[in-house]
Amino acid sequence: MHSVKGLLNALLQLLLLQLCNSSTTNITFDQSIRDGDLLLSHDETFVLGFFSPANRDDPVNDTSGILTISTDGNLVLLHSNSQGLQLWSSNVSVSPTSNTNTMAQLLDTGNLVLVNQDTNHNNVLWQSFDHPTHVLLPNMKIGMDHGKNLYLTSWNSNNDPGTGNCTLRTEPYGSPQIILYNNHAKWWRLSERDAVFVSEMKMRFDHSVFSIIVISGSDTSASVKQLAWQGKQQGWVVVWSAPMDVCDKYGTCGPFGVCNTHTANWVKCACFPGYEPNFPQDWKLREGSGGCKKQPGAPSMCRNGEGFVRMDNVNVPDTSTVELDKNMSMEACEQKCLSNCSCLAYASADIRNGRSGCMTWYGDLMDTKQYIERRGQDFYIRADAIVAEVKEIPCQKGDVVDFGIANYCDAIHYIFCTLVFKKEDKNDL
Repeated sequence: MHSVKGLLNALLQLLLLQLCNSSTTNITFDQSIRDGDLLLSHDETFVLGFFSPANRDDPVNDTSGILTISTDGNLVLLHSNSQGLQLWSSNVSVSPTSNTNTMAQLLDTGNLVLVNQDTNHNNVLWQSFDHPTHVLLPNMKIGMDHGKNLYLTSWNSNNDPGTGNCTLRTEPYGSPQIILYNNHAKWWRLSERDAVFVSEMKMRFDHSVFSIIVISGSDTSASVKQLAWQGKQQGWVVVWSAPMDVCDKYGTCGPFGVCNTHTANWVKCACFPGYEPNFPQDWKLREGSGGCKKQPGAPSMCRNGEGFVRMDNVNVPDTSTVELDKNMSMEACEQKCLSNCSCLAYASADIRNGRSGCMTWYGDLMDTKQYIERRGQDFYIRADAIVAEVKEIPCQKGDVVDFGIANYCDAIHYIFCTLVFKKEDKNDL
């Protein structure tokens, strides 16, 4: 945390110290910026300049960098100590008649754009917001845009801006979700709870508060933080960060496992009803990443009196492989899952709009968390007839079992040991 804030502070101070040097609001064919010069946005909220080393993966390690417009109209970075060697180009197609009429500007949003001066600057040929690095500014976005997946990539280290191992990107499949990757492995998922929190925090900030999202990482860790600039202290404060605890780490309890940070005896992992640990000895050592498996000898869950167990306050499993129907009611969603023997669970697709839409799972249920507070959503997992006969209160086909957070009595074995069953009115689903 301190390293990220220190890095950003150092960069800001460097740019502020350079304000006494040459500054401009445009880069043109005849107007370049060199090391020590600054490009200012119109309202001077943003400044662009060189810092060492400049140019991420092909760095300029001295003061010879030049940012200018080339003869073909592109924005280019040159190394003046190497006979004008071109290190980077915006690499867009510019009309031959407009080659010397292109111009680079830094907008008040922080977006560096290449425009055609002959079209009232409305024709954006290239923009930096389409090429994110490790920082997400308030007006930037990540995710699919015109067929391209925009995502953040961490630095190699605090002193090396080269492309790092961590990325924050949108997983577009199933029900889209934002995932932090470390060395191409899933490290953390943005839950709907976190998404709403970050959104609410942004809404609370007035226009005088500047807030950004930053990712950082190493071979063994990764993090995403929301930072806000505090004017009086002239420094960054952390508003929100993730992962926050062991359950935030992707797949802590493996497939068909549930993670909860508030369980007794520091036991974090439990199995879904009707499942048991794959490696019981590991679970006794509080290592649950091996996950769970269906209990041996359990009856079939295919047209054999099965039903659903309801778990509340859940951050639902990874949604990258779900079937998504945004218009289906919860009643229809239940019937859809019940009628397909391969369907293992279902949940609402949008808890913000009256539990609308339907998500159904058909493979491993990975990265499930359950909260003690009312922060998650209801999640319905398919259960066999034996689970439905616990407490000797029968559940008919399609009936729902209420499974609350307080029912974790023995995470090493089966979490349905104190299940409380009740008939659910269909309209309550």
